[in-house]
Amino acid sequence: MSKPVWICVSRQLALAASLVLTMASGTVYAVEEQPALFWLSIPATANEPVKSDAEVQFVSNGYFLRRENCTVIRSSGNVAADAQACRTVKFKVATKPATAIAPVWISEPVPDGYRPPNKSSKQPSITYQDYPNASLEKGEQGTVVLRMLVQTDGKVGSCEVVSTSGYERLDNAAKRGLCKRLKIKAATLDGVPVASINFTQVAFYAGK
Repeated sequence: MSKPVWICVSRQLALAASLVLTMASGTVYAVEEQPALFWLSIPATANEPVKSDAEVQFVSNGYFLRRENCTVIRSSGNVAADAQACRTVKFKVATKPATAIAPVWISEPVPDGYRPPNKSSKQPSITYQDYPNASLEKGEQGTVVLRMLVQTDGKVGSCEVVSTSGYERLDNAAKRGLCKRLKIKAATLDGVPVASINFTQVAFYAGK
C-alpha cells in the first residue's frame, strides 16, 4: 500500500471535519478542512503586511504538524506574527526536534468592527484530488502561502503565492484548487461589506 497523503487548508481553531479516503490504487489520503480559513485578514485600505520570519522547532510524522509539536524558538518581534509560524513552515519527517525558518507577516491592528471573510459553502475547497500525481510520484511536498484579495461581493479579485512550496506544480495546484473554487462571504466593517486582504496556506505532504 502506498503511503498516506495529507492535504490541509489553514489549520485553525477546532477541527471542523476530517476525511480519510482509500483510492482504488490503495493510496490513503487524509484531508482536513477548517472553519477559520484565513489566519491573517485586514481591510484592503490598510497598509500592506510586512513579511518577516521566525524560527520554529518541531517534530512531525511528515504528514501534518500538530500545534503542540511546534514551538517558536526565535521571534519575529511580533507576537501575532509568531502565531503564524507553525502554519506557514515547510516541515518534514522529524522524530527528534528539528528546526526551520517560517515566513510570517506583520500587520497593523484591524478596527474593532472588522469581521474577516467566511466560507459560504460547506463543500471543501481542497481535496485529495488536488495533489498532482506527478508531484506524488516525485516525492514533492511543501506548504504554499497565498495572499487573496476578496472583493465586496465575495469574489476573489486576485490571488498570488507569497511563499512557495518549492515546487511550481504544488504552487499552481494550491492556486487552482483554492483561489478558483473558494466561495466566500465578504469581510465586513461595522456590518458593511468591504474588500479585504487575506492570507492562508495549503499544505501538501506525503510523509517525507
